[in-house]
Amino acid sequence: MENIFEKKLEKSLEKQRVEINFEELKEERDKIYSNRESYKLLLNFVKKLQDKYPDYQNYKIYHFLIGSSLPEKGNFKEEDFPGEDSIVNFLNSFKEEK
Repeated sequence: MENIFEKKLEKSLEKQRVEINFEELKEERDKIYSNRESYKLLLNFVKKLQDKYPDYQNYKIYHFLIGSSLPEKGNFKEEDFPGEDSIVNFLNSFKEEK
């Protein structure tokens, strides 16, 4: 039986998760893939995530960024990476450069 503390913790965690709209991000990601300089930035960003987060492959948004499909088995995280490692912010930074 779940106690009140666990329920409150789960609700708090749900509020912290950011709803990721992959359709909106797809356009920016595809632009990055088609530009050599932007693509180099993406590769460096991905390398930083791989070095910093041992569980990087457990994030759905990571697979979206690199253009891979999710493995059939796995418990994947729905949220983005925190702070300066946010993939949403990384992609949106290209939108702001227009």
